[in-house]
Amino acid sequence: MTCSSGEFCGSMAWFPTGGSLRSESLLSGAMLSPREPLAAARHWHELSVHHSAKSMDAARHCGAVLVKQKRLSVKTRGGSTFAAWLRGTGISRTQAERYILIAENWDATLPARKSSQPSIEACLRAIKETKHREVIAVRAKTVVGADSILEGDFREVELSDVDLVLSDPPYGSPELYADLARCAASWLRPGGLLAVYAGQYHLPTIMAGMCEHLQYVWTIHAPHVHANQLVAVRRIFCRWKPILLFGRDVKPWWDCAQDSIPSGGRAKDHHEWEQPVSEATHLISHFSPPGGLVVDPMAGSGTVGIAARKLGRRFIGVELDGNAARMARLRVA
Repeated sequence: MTCSSGEFCGSMAWFPTGGSLRSESLLSGAMLSPREPLAAARHWHELSVHHSAKSMDAARHCGAVLVKQKRLSVKTRGGSTFAAWLRGTGISRTQAERYILIAENWDATLPARKSSQPSIEACLRAIKETKHREVIAVRAKTVVGADSILEGDFREVELSDVDLVLSDPPYGSPELYADLARCAASWLRPGGLLAVYAGQYHLPTIMAGMCEHLQYVWTIHAPHVHANQLVAVRRIFCRWKPILLFGRDVKPWWDCAQDSIPSGGRAKDHHEWEQPVSEATHLISHFSPPGGLVVDPMAGSGTVGIAARKLGRRFIGVELDGNAARMARLRVA
């Protein structure tokens, strides 16, 4: 029997407990959940295995039975009463853990259930992704000491009330700038700013992607000292780098600032794309309030964090590369 939603209703009907329930009998007869827990677990397990159209609902119901029985379990010398009971169902421990996970995180499986290829595996992946985002979100609330450097993808981090996002994305990946602007739009407090280093070659694409999410404020000039980088495809020697300033609901609150900042020289001791601490210090001091929250979503070796801590700002860094994240923690701590 099914409910109007298409999921199985909890019925008071009994199923025979002797022997294994055949999938044919389940499909041809009324598919009802029996009262007796052992038979119920067997019933939903076999339904999950043999009836793909209802496998996710069956896994959920089986997990609910297992959760209830596990709560009633007591420890024994041989393990627990639940372990002994589980052996009687014919369900492996691994499969039981999967059923319980689905039952306890049913809401998180919604994207998988609504997808074009719903399956138990898809449900488990959806749960794993949700839990990963939750862990990142919880860790992101810690903004002191070495814990301020998170290892992961900034697109999976949830933040709020950020005063300044300052970062140096790979110049040849315009799509990352758009993703960064989208995330910053949800992280920044009203009046908060996003400052990003960029390369001139991809500037039109970068600007277009970022303008979909934030308000353009200004372009800051940062000179390359003692460096002539030839952009061969344009036959131009590049002597400066743009720092793009975007914001959310921007009404300038900062003191008047120059749009050309002193160069910090070449700083590549800790990371291939490292930027000078002095430049980060200049930007943070002008475009974030004292005690404000500064975020670098592509933290590299932690340059922005060093400048932020030096100025008494709180800091969160996110870095995808594990080795770089460990280096950043050492430098920022």
